[in-house]
Amino acid sequence: MDYPFYYTFQEFKDNYQNDFKKWLNENSTGTEVEYLDNLYSCAGYYVGYREFDQEDHRYVLSDMSFGAVGIAYEYDITNYVSIFIGVLESNFKEKFKLTNNKKVAEFLYSFDGDFTDYVSHERFIFNNVIYLLTPFFYINKVIVKERVVYDDYDEPVKNEKGEILFEEGEFGEARIFFNFDRYSLFLDEVKQINQFILEKINPEKEQENNTKAAIDEKSIFSIPEKIVLLEKLGVFAKLIKDGVSPENEYKIIQNLIGGSYSNVKKYCLNRKTKNKSSKDYQITEKHKNKIRNFYNSKTF
Repeated sequence: MDYPFYYTFQEFKDNYQNDFKKWLNENSTGTEVEYLDNLYSCAGYYVGYREFDQEDHRYVLSDMSFGAVGIAYEYDITNYVSIFIGVLESNFKEKFKLTNNKKVAEFLYSFDGDFTDYVSHERFIFNNVIYLLTPFFYINKVIVKERVVYDDYDEPVKNEKGEILFEEGEFGEARIFFNFDRYSLFLDEVKQINQFILEKINPEKEQENNTKAAIDEKSIFSIPEKIVLLEKLGVFAKLIKDGVSPENEYKIIQNLIGGSYSNVKKYCLNRKTKNKSSKDYQITEKHKNKIRNFYNSKTF
């Protein structure tokens, strides 16, 4: 069976028992540890996939111009990662949805092999990862200019079976970006799934790790209050001035205030977006007032 894919830890947890039972039906001699090992492997794949594990999220986005000869332009995009460029059909026929409800054509260029190597999305080179990660893609710009699509031999584009993928016709071109901020929140959910799995595989070790983390977290302030205090002290402004990348910023803040890296990151993102990144990790007026009173009391 295909292992289930969930965007949130809660969804994973709610379905865990049923998913495990389905797996046992196809693997009658299997054990829960074997099932968990396979799940952990899958979850780790999404966390560390390709460029996503880099600290400096600056990638080149290729703008492919389709014609008798392929011309590639490169744009240096901060905080976005280039996965693919889609060719939009002129009528925007729905194939599968992006977060802003714009549509991508059925065939995507794979960047693997010949320039005209188009593959149908269900056979996409990333093994359906594109389907799973579509909530994090969006079309930044549709170039209205129409193009006639040919391959290098001035013939319609065909697949390896000789079937025509694109007839001569008019197409729009789109630049498709990857929303890393949304994806990073998803990674935090996947890490919670990993934690759940590891606690079941080796509960003694994970309990020891959790105990150490709990000791480190002792403070008169909560994580959001500590973040407010650091902002008051000008720490975030200093990091921005020094050109520190967002991911390194989160690591620095987490090392300063302790606590779960996942939670610190979510609160930091909410600080930047004025509580629009996550409804569960809000920095409220209550937090700000407590720090304001503490800071102004002069009785540290």
